[in-house]
Amino acid sequence: MSGLLRPVPNDQSPALDAAFTLIRRRFTEKLPLDALAAACQMDKFTFLRAFKKATGRTPCAYIARLRVEHASALIAAGRPLTQAALESGFYDQSHFIRAFKRHYGRTPKTFRIGLDNHLLINSISC
Repeated sequence: MSGLLRPVPNDQSPALDAAFTLIRRRFTEKLPLDALAAACQMDKFTFLRAFKKATGRTPCAYIARLRVEHASALIAAGRPLTQAALESGFYDQSHFIRAFKRHYGRTPKTFRIGLDNHLLINSISC
């Protein structure tokens, strides 16, 4: 997962270590707030406040961003868009497109076209 969104350093959020570990291992799966809070031995409201304070995002937004960044890496590696979405934990194409567009400002398809054009220009320049 190089280049992907990283959890905050452990010294800033030691109480959240269990959640970050769980998220890193299973971000492509459904991770209920209750499960993440339980991993940190917190109630969900305390966990939510602590997580947002440490990362600037809600757990849901944090996981969505990890998924989008993972999907973009798969797309850049040549995976078909649908496969990249599924392997990144998106099970609804419209949710994937909305999340991708929110993060990158363009759809996965235009992202792929931009990559293809960049590769074409670089191959002509060399």
